[in-house]
Amino acid sequence: MSFLEFLLILVSVALPLVIGVSLVDKTGHNRWLGLLVVVPLANIALLLYLLAGTWPIRRELAVRRLRDGNGNTEDGMIAYREAIRLLRTRRHEDAIQIFGLIESNFPDSQLAGDARLSRIEAEKTGARPA
Repeated sequence: MSFLEFLLILVSVALPLVIGVSLVDKTGHNRWLGLLVVVPLANIALLLYLLAGTWPIRRELAVRRLRDGNGNTEDGMIAYREAIRLLRTRRHEDAIQIFGLIESNFPDSQLAGDARLSRIEAEKTGARPA
């Protein structure tokens, strides 16, 4: 194997690796997940995972918009799912705070009603709402 061939192989592995790690890191996911770009079939699964899910940075943005009073209904729904996720990871106080934000930003809506019930259940039992 010549030096040029070795260099070409190194670049063809290193470049996608650097791009994948940077891209995954910018979405808010763990940057080590970007290592999957060099694993055949796992790279396709990674792309599908990134396309199908809500990125952590998007969840954080939705909650921040609600805190500022600028959130729309989509932000409210994303924040609600984030609060449910927080309950599953036993971060009840953070989830209760998000439920309260949803209630105050969307009064008299179905989403606010769901958030109120979830908040009451979380305060009462500390269990995940259904």
